[in-house]
Amino acid sequence: MSGENGRNVTGRKDSGSKIRFTQADLELFSRASGDRNPLHLSEPYASRTAYGEPVVFGVLGCLAALAHIGRDDVSISRLTADFHRPMFRNVDYRVEALSTREGITARLLDGSTPLLTTTVQFAPGRALESEAGLGESGLFPLAEARNLGWQELIVGGEENGSYRCDPAAFKMLCERWGLKVERPVLEALLWSSYYIGMELPGRKALFFRLAFDFKSEAQAQEPIRFRTKIASLNRSLGQVKTAVDLTVSAQAVASGQLTAFLRSEVEPVETENNNKLGGEALFGRTAVVLGASRGFGAALVRALASEGARVISVSRSEPAWATGRSAWMERVSVRMADAGKSEEMADLAQTIAREFGHVDFLVCCAFPAIPSLRLEPEGAERIAGYIEKATNLVLWPFCHFLPMLQRSAGCAVLISSIAVKKPVRDWPHYVAAKQATEGLCKVAPLQYPNVSSLIVRPERLLTEMTNTPMGKQGAVDPSILARELCEYLATPPAPGTCQVFTPSPVKAQGGAVLSSQAVLGGTKLATNERQSL
Repeated sequence: MSGENGRNVTGRKDSGSKIRFTQADLELFSRASGDRNPLHLSEPYASRTAYGEPVVFGVLGCLAALAHIGRDDVSISRLTADFHRPMFRNVDYRVEALSTREGITARLLDGSTPLLTTTVQFAPGRALESEAGLGESGLFPLAEARNLGWQELIVGGEENGSYRCDPAAFKMLCERWGLKVERPVLEALLWSSYYIGMELPGRKALFFRLAFDFKSEAQAQEPIRFRTKIASLNRSLGQVKTAVDLTVSAQAVASGQLTAFLRSEVEPVETENNNKLGGEALFGRTAVVLGASRGFGAALVRALASEGARVISVSRSEPAWATGRSAWMERVSVRMADAGKSEEMADLAQTIAREFGHVDFLVCCAFPAIPSLRLEPEGAERIAGYIEKATNLVLWPFCHFLPMLQRSAGCAVLISSIAVKKPVRDWPHYVAAKQATEGLCKVAPLQYPNVSSLIVRPERLLTEMTNTPMGKQGAVDPSILARELCEYLATPPAPGTCQVFTPSPVKAQGGAVLSSQAVLGGTKLATNERQSL
């Protein structure tokens, strides 16, 4: 942590201190709490979620905030924490704390955007040493997170168990953040992270809110006994509320409620035959699909192969569907490569030219996960980095494959977004990157006149990138667009032109229509209408 921990005087506001979470911080918190949820610790797992990388434990952020509001002369009687947005490693955040007569509220901010709000109320008394009363070793009922689904959750369902944080890691955690808060409060917070991330909901959890009322300062070395009861389930919001009672040696320590989201998993691309596929419209064509391990890329690989095309599926990791045995998979060749690295795209282009002879379609689906950022100094470096990373995922494939497309009169396809026409407030980097890559797509036919290009601007698709409680609202099954794009590519744009394909949101579930499309040929701008697909 950089900067000094702030201390507040009643009625005054801390101007803010910088904090930064590192990988070592996540590992230390995991050892102390027993929370081993892969969303926070596993790069491969987190890369397949909407966040694209491991997320900082919400309760770890709460502890960092508590370090700015701890007071040695009073005990905490009530604590709430609201987790507004995800936090990430190696980013400079800021904590502001405001003291009132009722207590202290601390907010962890990314620039001006609140990520976490913690509020504490105090009772007369003296806080005890943070490490006092711990046993010799941690006690964690589970070593691996449960993978619960809605069918396993029942309102009124109860659980009981024992828990104790790891004493050595707990002491290091308190020293790391300069925590001056009584031990029962901290251990209850660590338990809440363990319980949400490991037991209920478990593996697919996103912590949303916690509220604790503390009833005593029990210091016995006995483990915490917890009793929980599912208070409510809201499947439309994906939300689970759990009532909690914590005791130590039969003495009540805390009670409250934990609220979490249960992330639904996006169904992987089907490996069985589908009645709506299986034609030969693209027989003899060869397509390279970048970003093909999941989401729309995976759906497109299946659709192209089912329509007779030979498909080279390219991704950084082997796609889960590659282990299937469906007939369409016989037309697919799986290659591992990073589309954002020039040397890997150069090697891939040479290999494909040697093994397949020609390429008819290059489809760029790969794009980084989308964090929320604002146009302010704190976000400028990350915005610039995102634009560069995203643009490279199209730039390098274009540079190495356009000469091959020129020889075969092929088509370069960019999966863009309707966000270029309907910008999203918190995505300036995403909108700018999509605009930049669309620019590359428009210029490609001007430099390679035997090449055509196609910009696809879908509405929100239901993929892992949008699989958040709010992001998936109104999202469309990517297989629908994949089938329609295959029909479109059966008669691709004319060489030397660039077309824009915008599926109609009105017919997103049953067919898409092309709106007016800009067709760029040389320096001439014309309008071309393509009817319902």
